[in-house]
Amino acid sequence: MNGQGWEPVAVSYENIAGLNARVFCVGDNGNEVWVGVAESTEVPGKCEEYFNIFWNLQEEMKWNFTTLKSNDLVEESGVEQVVFQERKSHASVNKAADVVYRRAHDKWEDYIFCWGKPEEHKSRPVRGGFRRCEIVFMGFQVTKVDNATCQIVMTSAFHELGNVPALVMQEEVKRISLRVSKIIARVADIQRMNAKNVQQVQQSQLQPRPQQQKVQQTQTANQKTPSVAQTTAALLAKGNAELAPLQCPNCGTSSKGSFCGKCGGKCTPIAPKTKNCNKCGAEDTGSKFCAGCGAQLR
Repeated sequence: MNGQGWEPVAVSYENIAGLNARVFCVGDNGNEVWVGVAESTEVPGKCEEYFNIFWNLQEEMKWNFTTLKSNDLVEESGVEQVVFQERKSHASVNKAADVVYRRAHDKWEDYIFCWGKPEEHKSRPVRGGFRRCEIVFMGFQVTKVDNATCQIVMTSAFHELGNVPALVMQEEVKRISLRVSKIIARVADIQRMNAKNVQQVQQSQLQPRPQQQKVQQTQTANQKTPSVAQTTAALLAKGNAELAPLQCPNCGTSSKGSFCGKCGGKCTPIAPKTKNCNKCGAEDTGSKFCAGCGAQLR
C-alpha cells in the first residue's frame, strides 16, 4: 500500500505476502490505535474451508492461541454473533484485557466477507481488574482465485485502554499476519488428514473382505490338495501293486512277501488267469499246465 501513511511491516510468517500498517487514530486515553492489513499468498483449497476455521470459536482458540485466554458466544442471530473474549496479559501490563464485539458474514459466489465492530452487552459488564478494550473494526475476506486456490486478506484495529507501551500496540499489528498464517496452517492440517482418510478407504476397498479372503484361501488350498478321486485312484493303484499275488518260480510256493518262505527264492507276480490256453485253446482250469496240450499256463 502506498500513500496515506501506510508502511510495510517486516514479518516472516509462512504464506504471508505482505503486511502494511499505519496509525488509524488516537484514543481518548492518548493511546495510538494502529490498523494493519495482512495479505496471504495464493493457498490451495476452497473459500469455505478457510471461512469455517476463521468463524468457528473453538478453532479460533487454536489459531489465535497467542492472544486469547477464552472465547465465548454471547448471542447469535442468523449470520450475526456477539462474542466475548478474554485476552492473555502482556508482561508489561498489570491488568488483563477483555472485549465484546459483534460480527457478521456475507457469502458471495467468489468470496466470503466477515466484519466486526465493538458492542457492549448487559451479560458481560466491565469487571474489576480488567481493561475493557475495543476491536474498533475487524475484517476478514477470502477470495476465490481459481477452482483450486484462494487468497486471504485480514484487517484489524485494536484500541488498548490503560497504560500500555507503544511497542505492545505495534506488536498487535504483527499478530494480524500471524493469525492469517495460523488459519492457513490449520486448513492444511485438515486437508492432509482428509487425504489420508480417503487413501485408507480406497486401500480398504481394494483389500478382500474376510469372507472373500476365506473363499480365496480355500480355493488356493484346493488347488494344492489332490481331489478325492485323484487320491482314491492313487491309493488303489498302490494297493493293487502291493497286494498282487506272488509265487516262487523255483518251487511254486505262493507268498505275500518278496522272497519265498520255503526256499528263499525271489518271488514274482503270478500271471493272471486266462480263460483259454494260448496254444491249443483248451479251457483254463486253474492248473499249472494245460489239460489239452500240457503247456505251462502259469
